Amino acid sequence: MFATGEIVPIPASIPHEEGDMLDRRIVPDLRWIAAHFPIYVTDGYSGPLPNGEHVGCDECHVKESDHYNGLAVDIVPLNGSGKCDASWRGITRLALWAEPVQGEPVPPFRWVGYDGDAGH
Repeated sequence: MFATGEIVPIPASIPHEEGDMLDRRIVPDLRWIAAHFPIYVTDGYSGPLPNGEHVGCDECHVKESDHYNGLAVDIVPLNGSGKCDASWRGITRLALWAEPVQGEPVPPFRWVGYDGDAGH
């Protein structure tokens, strides 16, 4: 059975920038990831809300990005310094777990933007 999508705020149990939202269907998976990897979500859904407000960053994503339907998130290290340092080890482990071979993500992942991908 497939649930319909609904854009919801990211729960407090998942470290994220204030105001970020996503499709409710990926909340359980993202909770699991946050429990096993030191992540911080910097962007999720990018688009209009029913009240006309706009959330996310439209200029940050390619035309067909899953950010526009709430099924993608941008992730950086939790408590990272902003530099490419040891804080990225957990993110590297996560990226390699989700996409052990460049360009061949493991389901349910459709794409993993990391080392070797344009702009990442």
